[in-house]
This record gives sequence, structure tokens and C-alpha cells, in this order.
Amino acid sequence: MTTQPGPVGQHRRNHDDADQWRAPAFVSEWVEKDDGTPQARIQTMREALAATPYAKDEPLAALDVGAGYGMFASEVLRAFPKAVVTLQDVSEPMFELARERFADQVAQMRFVRSDLSKPGWTSEIGGPFDLAVSSIAIHNLYDESLIARVYAEVYGLLKPGGTFINIDHIQRVGGAEGQTRFLRDAGFADVECITISERLARLSARKAS
Repeated sequence: MTTQPGPVGQHRRNHDDADQWRAPAFVSEWVEKDDGTPQARIQTMREALAATPYAKDEPLAALDVGAGYGMFASEVLRAFPKAVVTLQDVSEPMFELARERFADQVAQMRFVRSDLSKPGWTSEIGGPFDLAVSSIAIHNLYDESLIARVYAEVYGLLKPGGTFINIDHIQRVGGAEGQTRFLRDAGFADVECITISERLARLSARKAS
């Protein structure tokens, strides 16, 4: 989640208001609704993680950008049980839910609250990381230059040979052509875009070794 203003309208009111993501009641309602329809996204996450070059028992350092309540982070831990995942998000109520949902894995999670739309959001992230993931978050910046900047910053956080996976509503900003260009301009190689549905796509890219 970010605090970057989105377009005016129903989507803006329901999803991209900064104060709402800081309100526990709104966050709980959103998560409950999101939990009702995540299976296609979870399957996409699992397929994307299965396509990475890492062995199941590798002690990966991973980053979940705009992690929310930790859906993608939990799939990283499912695929790589020895991983340590840093969850980045602007919403403390989301982190509180993540800590509750994954209490048995909390020792393998770090929580860093920062805002993707602001310079310096990576200052306390740490790294470098073997793997960076994101789901339904970066499009909320609604600005091509900001998204391109975030991709470049994620690139800088990865180890040589590191992998980035972004499952998102890319048609809202840049579409497949624009988003893949942002990744290549950031320095990524092996950039791929797979359409999942009318609304959803999976971007994957690699930092050269």
C-alpha cells in the first residue's frame, strides 16, 4: 500500500486514501473481502515462485514490496521454508494482521514501514536480496515515473542474479509495453509479462549476475 493519491472516483475512495490504510477497521474489512477471492492470485504466486532458479531448502533473503497482510510473503515461506522475508508497507494495521496471521513464522519476517511514493523508502529495508516480490501494490502509485523509479530502486536492492516478480493491475499504468520498458530501463534482464486475466498480469525479471 502507498499514500500516493490515485484518480478521483470510487476506486480512489475505496483503495487509495492514505488515512484509510492507517485505520484498523477499514483494513480489516478490506482484508476480509480480499481473503474471499485470492485463489487465482495465490496460484499465480506459486507458479511464479516455482519458476525461480532457487532450491526449496535455500536460506533466501526475500523482500515483499507493498506486502499488506503478507499474502505473497506467506507463499515465499511456503516455497522456501528457510527464507527470511522483509515485508515493506505503509500500513501498520496491515502489519498487525500479518503478525497475527503468521505468528508461527514471525521469526522469519522483518517489518519495515515506509511509503513507496516517497524518496528514501528503501533506507531501512536492508538487503541485498535474492528475491523481491510484489502483488497488487505498485500500480497504486498511478504515475509512470514513480513506478519506473520504484523498479530501479528494487533493482538496486537485489543481489546479482536476483529475481523480481510483480503480480499487478499493470493495465492501469503503462500496460504490458510500458511496464516491461520500465523494468528494462531499470537494468533488468529476462523481462517477461504473462497475462493472467483481463485485470491481472505477472511480470518477472532478473538482475544480471
